[in-house]
Amino acid sequence: MVAARAAVAGHRADGGPAGRWPWRSTVLLTAFVLIGSGFAAHGQQDGRVALDPFARVLLVVAASLLLWRHRRPVPVVFGTAAVTAV
Repeated sequence: MVAARAAVAGHRADGGPAGRWPWRSTVLLTAFVLIGSGFAAHGQQDGRVALDPFARVLLVVAASLLLWRHRRPVPVVFGTAAVTAV
């Protein structure tokens, strides 16, 4: 139970700060999402609206929130859901 509280609070079970930020996986996921969305939009030009800059910003924001997924998982879940709902 203490370990679960410590993980949610952004600290290890022994009270030290959490580990390193997951930069690499966040950047890779963001690139994958943007590139994949670009390919999908390019392949569906028959009546679909292309991705505009606002849509790309939403994709980057949703993926960027995942940077805090280990330190603050609950706000990240709600933030990602809110960005997705827009």
